[in-house]
Order: sequence, then C-alpha cells, then structure tokens
Amino acid sequence: MNQKKLDFLPNSTLSLYQDDEMFKINTDTSLLGSFINFKVNKRVLDIGCNNGALLLYCLKYKPSFMLGIDIDSKACDIARMNMELNNVQNVMIINKNIKDYNDEQFDVIISNPPYDQNKRYIRNNDQEAKARFTIDLTLDDLISQVNRLLKDNGRFFMIHRATYLNDIIFCIRKHKMSAERVEFIYQKKDSFAQKIMIVVVKRNNTECKVYHRIIGV
Repeated sequence: MNQKKLDFLPNSTLSLYQDDEMFKINTDTSLLGSFINFKVNKRVLDIGCNNGALLLYCLKYKPSFMLGIDIDSKACDIARMNMELNNVQNVMIINKNIKDYNDEQFDVIISNPPYDQNKRYIRNNDQEAKARFTIDLTLDDLISQVNRLLKDNGRFFMIHRATYLNDIIFCIRKHKMSAERVEFIYQKKDSFAQKIMIVVVKRNNTECKVYHRIIGV
C-alpha cells in the first residue's frame, strides 16, 4: 500500500505530499529549485515532473501557465494533489511520454532527468527505476524534445552528473542551442564536481558564464 506523507518543500514555505514507494525530492531537487530563475508571466514546462516539486519552486516567478508531464501515472496523481494543496490554479499535469506531446512552445523548460545508465542497480520498484534510469528518456531524447518545445531565445534549466559534461555539451550543440550559465556542484572544497546545473538558451551562440557551489563542509 502506498504511504503518502506531508513534507515541507526545502527553502520555501510550501508543503507537498510524497509517496514512500516512489522517487522523492532530494538535494538535486532543492539545488535546481534554487537555480531556476526567470522573468514573470512565462509559460513553463517541467519534463518528468514527478510530484510537482519543481513547479512549486517556479511559483515565485508568477508564471502565466505551467505544465507538468510525466510517464508515470502515480507521479502525476501526486503532482495534482500537490498543486491542489498549494492552491495552484494555472497548471496542468499530464500523464504522457514527452515524445508524444504536442502543443504551443514554452518560454521556460525545467527538468531533473534520469541519468543512471547501469540497469544492474534497478530494484523491483518500477516507479523509482523510471525516475532514476534512462529507460524511457535518454539525454539526447531530452535535449531533442527541449529544442522542439522551447521558444526561440527560451531557456532550459537542468541538473545532471558533472561526468556527463561532454555528452551534455555535444547534445546541446547538436541541436543548435548554447550553454548560457553553468554551475558545478562540489561536496567539499578541493574535490571533484559531483553535479552540474546548466541553463541552455535556444540560440546558436551565446557567451557562457561558469560558477561553482560547495554544498558540504
């Protein structure tokens, strides 16, 4: 039986439901939530919205409309509960593969995508496997869909493993987009970067600003 619990959304005054049997918010979620930044009155798409946490982080920018899309129907149910819990009106949650979605383009796209490729570590929990592993959405699939659904000069916010930097930049340039801002995440000083957060702009050429953040001691 699924167990839904009411938790706090980190670094906010908002609450949300989470399910113990599904992928829950973690440090990546709160990092990306703090990294997202855009002007008010924008159309926002969250690819792989899970329980809707990143959409809640977007509320402070007063988006005109938000869409969360996820391939898992249970994740969508919880996301809808969280939108209702926080009285979010201008939002829609859709249970669909992003490759099968067609609508108007968006000003802003966000995603905390699956990035584990070694399927030996998949456990019996299929919902968690879909959230953690690139079973239904490879990196190239994701960037291709972002390019399709993002307006010209629109921005895409993503967190990923730093070791995938070469692949990320290759996919971005392949689809004629550019990295506008990159932030490397370190667990401690003088260590290798563990994660990377990136702002991609749908424009063929732009300068890239590089930052770092240390989240440990």
